[in-house]
Amino acid sequence: MAPPPLPRRLVSCYRPERCFASRRRDRPCRRQRRRGEVQMSSESAATVPRERIESDLKVAMKARDSERVQTLRMLLGALKNRRIELGSEPDDREFLAQVQRAVKQRREAAEQFRAGGREELAAKEERELVILEHYLPAQADEETVRAAVREFIAAEGLQGPQAMGKVMPAMLERFAGAVDGKQLSRIVREELAR
Repeated sequence: MAPPPLPRRLVSCYRPERCFASRRRDRPCRRQRRRGEVQMSSESAATVPRERIESDLKVAMKARDSERVQTLRMLLGALKNRRIELGSEPDDREFLAQVQRAVKQRREAAEQFRAGGREELAAKEERELVILEHYLPAQADEETVRAAVREFIAAEGLQGPQAMGKVMPAMLERFAGAVDGKQLSRIVREELAR
């Protein structure tokens, strides 16, 4: 047996194109906004990194995930400080640099806590590290990086450790956020020593 039909005033809210409760057809009515029936369009979806973090923060707050909330607030604070320093909204490159900086801080803190015998604090830093790595692009594997470095060195005809100043900026630009600077530096040194 089919469920009874909804009253007319409720039907209109479930069909935004025919909602008569709104004066403008391109805007959802108050009832839709209150009930959360409004979906973001694809062009207004959270594409800016800061907006993505803010939406993830709201989800974490609703889920009462205090560790994620604390980590995301720290990242938003760092982005806000960077925005004040620059005088404008940080671009994607600045965003990646800020996240990488936070990841590096967490990694170093975890190592120091572990060296000091504070396993519980090291574990906390590593959990925050996992949360932050979610905002970095997929990490490139070592073989891919090594092949790209070899290719660049061969194409430019470089050799010796003095060429590191030419190789590193090109590789950092190519693998922006996808490789750790220490790892890249080690690979470049090894390839230039050949």
